[in-house]
Amino acid sequence: EEYAWLYETEGLSVSEGERFCGSKEAFLKALATFYETLPEKAAEIETAYTKDDLEMYTIKVHALKSSARVIGASALSKMAEALEDAGNRKDKEFISKNHAPLMEEYHKYEDRLKRLSEKKEENKPPIDPEELKGAYEALHDVVPAMDYDSAEMIITEVLGYSLEEKEQKKFEELFRLLKKLDWDSMEELINE
Repeated sequence: EEYAWLYETEGLSVSEGERFCGSKEAFLKALATFYETLPEKAAEIETAYTKDDLEMYTIKVHALKSSARVIGASALSKMAEALEDAGNRKDKEFISKNHAPLMEEYHKYEDRLKRLSEKKEENKPPIDPEELKGAYEALHDVVPAMDYDSAEMIITEVLGYSLEEKEQKKFEELFRLLKKLDWDSMEELINE
């Protein structure tokens, strides 16, 4: 019920996404990753386009084609695929004509999926200071060891509680860095 709005979301097929991902849970996880990494991935495509780096551009739109298909955003996926094909045949004219429409469509998902980031604070219990301290201690062990699963479990658990704004932002940033496998930045953040 909480995600019923996804069925009404323009440019998104929940049934396709579930089929590609194998389950509702996997689909929601893929959707969250798609949404969270969108600004960064869009910037990478934009940079490759601006620098006229055809090879990098082709790689980046290929990645978008795949991630869009996985979440059931088939129109966006097809647009990216057409640009990937153009990149492979070095058709700069097609790219310059179709780059802006692709980016415009891609950025629409920031708005379409923004409800994924809306906080459901009202039903989260406050975190026990000892538990928060324990989470940091555990992260001090697992982050240098690059233990993805343990780090994800700890961060997800902490984000299940109601946190002070500063801690909330910190753990959301840790989660974002974890998705990018940026262990060094995570280590800096937990040592602050």
